[in-house]
Amino acid sequence: MDLNKWCNLNSEPRLKHLTEAGFGVPKEKQRVSVQELVKAHIESFDQAVTDRLCRVVEVRYTHM
Repeated sequence: MDLNKWCNLNSEPRLKHLTEAGFGVPKEKQRVSVQELVKAHIESFDQAVTDRLCRVVEVRYTHM
């Protein structure tokens, strides 16, 4: 293992990759392992948002 790369790390965060053109655009071919890793989290988030939106609409129309 090359320890030099770990000794010369920046001490402050950088936004270099966040400001590059194309940031956030999915690559043409994505890794299945990464997709499977985050799939449950995304589905859980989507379900929570959907449930809350349905609840807001339900409460809104029952109090009219």
